[in-house]
Amino acid sequence: MNIIKNRKIFYGISLIIIILGLVLMAVNGLNYGIDFTGGTSIQIKIEKMITVDEAREVMDEYDKEASIVHVGNNKDEIIIKSNKDFNNDEISGIIDKYVERFNIREREFQSETFESVMGDEIKKKALLSVTIASIAMLIYIAWRFELKFAIAAIIALLHDVLVMLSTYAIFKIPANSAFIAAILTILGYSINDTIVIFDR
Repeated sequence: MNIIKNRKIFYGISLIIIILGLVLMAVNGLNYGIDFTGGTSIQIKIEKMITVDEAREVMDEYDKEASIVHVGNNKDEIIIKSNKDFNNDEISGIIDKYVERFNIREREFQSETFESVMGDEIKKKALLSVTIASIAMLIYIAWRFELKFAIAAIIALLHDVLVMLSTYAIFKIPANSAFIAAILTILGYSINDTIVIFDR
């Protein structure tokens, strides 16, 4: 495909994704996971593989927005992550519901609560990391090439990050600690590709 010839099409696609994502972020915000908002994580050994829908039937009574994923070699364990701060009695009640619903013989589980203060700290550190990285790259590219090259590289960088943020907003993907790692990875690969092009 001739990318340069069809650049206006790609510009349009990017623009639509970014605008839609920014609008949704302004209206609904990002779907922050418990790493940011605080909440409760519960890991339960079910002793057999069940579907997410089956697991959600139990959890919907407590939190319809909770995320549920399979873990374990045989996918016989689930991890429930909720933005709600459940107390010990509520956690015990959730475990009892799963034990009764799926006839679990041994009551094996782990639970952990996250404070929202931790989430605020992660946000600040993430923003600081992105800012420092962007400034450092701007200085290096301006020194290595020219200032206009540096500005172009930062614009390309912002484009890539905005597309990712928009994708998270559009599909309501939970933003957690892996989300921060993904942003930093995009920053690194994006600027690396840009520098290679400039060097050529």
